[in-house]
Amino acid sequence: MALFAWFMFGIAGWHGMESQRPTPTPQERYLCAEPLPPDRDANGRLRNSFCASIEGVVVRASSNVGIANARVRLGPPNSGALADSLEAVADSNGKFLFPSINPVYFPGGYNISASAEGYQSGAYGQVGVNALGEAIILPGGTRRQLTIKLNPYQAASGTIHTLDLEPVAAAVVRAYRIQYTPLGRRLRIARTVLSNDLGDYRVIGIEPWDYYVSASYSEKARELQITGLLLTPNLSNPDSGYVTTYYPATDALSNASPFTVVPAAEKSGLDITLRETDRFQVHVRVFSKSTQQGQQFSIAMLPAGMDLGDAPDYAVSGNGGSDFDIRGVAPGHYSLVAFDKSRILSEVVPVTVDHDLDDIRIPIYDPLDIPGVVVDEYGNSIPGKMRVRLVRADPELGQTIPSDVDSGSFMVPNVGPGAYDVYVDGLPSGTYIKEVRFPVNDNRFGRIRIDAEKPSRTLDETTRRWRTESAIEVVLTRTNAVVEGTVWTGAKRNGMPVGVAGAQVVLVPDRQQDNTYGQREDRFILGNTDSGGRFQLKGVPPGIYTALGFVEIQPGLYYDPQFNDRVSNLGVKVIVAGNETLELTQCEPNRPPDFSCLLRVPREQSYGIAP
Repeated sequence: MALFAWFMFGIAGWHGMESQRPTPTPQERYLCAEPLPPDRDANGRLRNSFCASIEGVVVRASSNVGIANARVRLGPPNSGALADSLEAVADSNGKFLFPSINPVYFPGGYNISASAEGYQSGAYGQVGVNALGEAIILPGGTRRQLTIKLNPYQAASGTIHTLDLEPVAAAVVRAYRIQYTPLGRRLRIARTVLSNDLGDYRVIGIEPWDYYVSASYSEKARELQITGLLLTPNLSNPDSGYVTTYYPATDALSNASPFTVVPAAEKSGLDITLRETDRFQVHVRVFSKSTQQGQQFSIAMLPAGMDLGDAPDYAVSGNGGSDFDIRGVAPGHYSLVAFDKSRILSEVVPVTVDHDLDDIRIPIYDPLDIPGVVVDEYGNSIPGKMRVRLVRADPELGQTIPSDVDSGSFMVPNVGPGAYDVYVDGLPSGTYIKEVRFPVNDNRFGRIRIDAEKPSRTLDETTRRWRTESAIEVVLTRTNAVVEGTVWTGAKRNGMPVGVAGAQVVLVPDRQQDNTYGQREDRFILGNTDSGGRFQLKGVPPGIYTALGFVEIQPGLYYDPQFNDRVSNLGVKVIVAGNETLELTQCEPNRPPDFSCLLRVPREQSYGIAP
């Protein structure tokens, strides 16, 4: 669900490159010390404190009972997991304290978030479970007292039955979490359970999110190992049973109905009807181009849109050699891939099954270790805590390969053939990726390609692993471009807009075909508002954007091309360019006479994939 707000904003200019500054430690960034000598009164008490402090409590949203041992994190607004931050652990009553921290004024602010076992992470000032939370402004001497409310994980339930309403016991039920990306939607298996003797199932411990759910009933499905479950020998043998069926009654994922799990409410009534359908056979032959003798591998046949991290759940048993006969396949779109544990050994082979398929060939190759560096425009290594991600650029199947950056260098292990977008998480403030250099690219900004024989490679005789000496070189540059303004709902007080605290602002890059940045996550610029509804987006790369304001939105939903097609006409066009004063070039649909650049979107209007 995404709730829109109106917002007004202005833009500061882009001042170009700055010299590289030393990266402060978390202690230097956040911890505060009073100046010497301190300003004290006649009784020795501090008269004018320079430092600020935050104390508060983390509670269960439905009861306001404190959550013991919750982890509380203080960091910059809209910061990722790798951003420098301070952490505190709540006591047995859920209370926490940051006793002395540096003051911060607008523009800027801190975000305070909390997490705990069995609860969805939350932030102070959230207006909904999927809002970002409020950016906190702390003038010198401020003592803030906060309450952070966390929602417990929820459940989804239903019944598995046949077309004549007979319950199906021991059906394998999977809940798939929808992940939104600029390349399309991806599915990851969130939970797997079995239906009971009445056909009922209950998936517990899932976050408020968007999901699909399916049921499988066959001898093959029963082979799946489910932790903590032991099947009674009295169960009837399902034999070929039924093909995997998605809620409510379809064997095609593209026709399935998604649903949304919301806080403090179980999603029930997700009944799935199993029915007979056409089934086909797919014969796959794998041939090795590996240099390793006796290379071990499996193949997986995944529904299109899945993530390769779930390949073991879709593994296919072979005939003892290089031939695989996959029987009982429902019509639909699939992806075939060869793998060994977590290593992908082949290109992804898309197949459409609407008849028997024979002699599909999959070549397998040795995975490759690829070195790399993160540098500035002058070739100097960038210090700091960062992580590189290679994200498979395949519309049918997702995969992410991470690697930590150590003193500006990294090594990405076990990269299989295919095209990948290169990202860096935890970039220094005010920087962005200017260029990704690699001998083999895919004619898209920041995208590299690994082929069977390119780049060149050598075999380490000790580890028996292949490695290329061709490094990925990620070049960063700085920008001072700033977009700032106020998010509001249309309400006024004394003739002035009433800002929305904790709202999210997103700059969505232009998705025209000639824009090489339009499908990159790191060109979606995110921010949130303070208690007055004000925001500031720093370090905005040059480009054309649509600015949108949300009261509440699923994390990542703004990446989704389908969603953006529906809401792009509700945004404000922003052009960020270099060495000039930037101005808003569009202010539609309404320009009120008393304010500049107000985007009017009804607050109650919501968008999402499910009601």
